[in-house]
Amino acid sequence: MFKMFVGLAAGLAVACTSPVQASEPELSISKIHTIGVSSNLGDQAEVEYVGAMVFGNHLTYLSVADWKLNELAASEVKKELGDHFSVLLTPIDEGNFGQMRKGFFGSQEKSLEAVVQKSPPANVDAYLILLPATESLPYPSNQAISGLGVYRQWPGIQGPDPDHHFGEAIIHLTYSIFLVNAKTGRTISASVGKPSIVEKQSLMDNLLLLPRPLRSPHAYTGDATWPKTADVLTDQQKQTMRDDLVRLIKDSIPHTLAEMGLVVPAAAMADPNDEVRPAAQ
Repeated sequence: MFKMFVGLAAGLAVACTSPVQASEPELSISKIHTIGVSSNLGDQAEVEYVGAMVFGNHLTYLSVADWKLNELAASEVKKELGDHFSVLLTPIDEGNFGQMRKGFFGSQEKSLEAVVQKSPPANVDAYLILLPATESLPYPSNQAISGLGVYRQWPGIQGPDPDHHFGEAIIHLTYSIFLVNAKTGRTISASVGKPSIVEKQSLMDNLLLLPRPLRSPHAYTGDATWPKTADVLTDQQKQTMRDDLVRLIKDSIPHTLAEMGLVVPAAAMADPNDEVRPAAQ
């Protein structure tokens, strides 16, 4: 028995002192030199109308490929990061993202690792990937918005409420950004797209259960008469969408990259202590 105990103890000692092969250390932002940017915001914009009842809802799509919004977003990222990193444009085939393209923030992060691992190798340390995200619409709606688009909600029997923008068309840029290790696909930093100005809801509005502002970058049109479907949008309305989405991309990306710790926050960034969480699943 004594010999068995001594042998077991010796074996444990050998096991404890034997070298263990360490896994590859995780990549930190400070160790990143080259970033590949892939903007996959999509080439279609949602045109959504949320009716009083579910059968009154409409969701159609407008082709916006010729607006070159993906190219604009990638170039804005490159401009912002150019002083800190070597930045390459390394688009990842949109088809690789499958159903995760318009998911909620948490579910996207879980799926991204496999997507990057399947992608052809690129001579970069990390990828910065932009994807459409999904945000639940404010109470009393149970619907959601995703990616690029415009939505209008039935204003109720009281009619449109200009003070709270309820009932008018609202253009939105609902997206997320992931910085991932180019070798492992693991997320280094991530954020939902941030607006340049964080709107706050007053205590009285909360008590009255009035709709909260969108968390995604958005622009108010001031118009409660926009069509319910994409096929009847006027040229002027399409131009308004394009102009607002371009402005939202340019305004939002610097704030979102600062939130991720990739650039120094701009002095004009609205209330950095105000927390804006991604939509709950």
